[in-house]
Amino acid sequence: MSGKPNNNESASEFLDRLAGFLWQEREGETTEDICQELREEGLDPERMQARVRGLIARVSEDRRLAWMATAKQEIQKAQARRNRVDLSGLDRAQLLSRIRSSGQIAARGLDTPLEEMGEAELRDLCEEVEWATNLDEEAPSSDR
Repeated sequence: MSGKPNNNESASEFLDRLAGFLWQEREGETTEDICQELREEGLDPERMQARVRGLIARVSEDRRLAWMATAKQEIQKAQARRNRVDLSGLDRAQLLSRIRSSGQIAARGLDTPLEEMGEAELRDLCEEVEWATNLDEEAPSSDR
């Protein structure tokens, strides 16, 4: 790296100058020697370090926020799918028929036979079965 700092140089030119300096052979030089040489070339190592740390923090925060936004979208999609499963108009016989036809009931290991379940239990079970038959859908919460 040669020359004194140039306030008119572009970011690209600065990076080219810095890269050229960093890729020079540095045998026997300490970190302090390298920092001193950077200062002589008009660069502030501490300021550069702070800027890089700030950049890393911003990128990390952007990634975190992107993950959160993706998760929020997935939750909204799951809620929209859940809202599409409307079993409110089905009577007991229709609920039983729907549960039996799904083929999922054998995997449930039920303690109570279907015929002995109340309508609310059947409706909840039917909703679970509806979700289980669609693998791309999220199962409903069992905390109801």
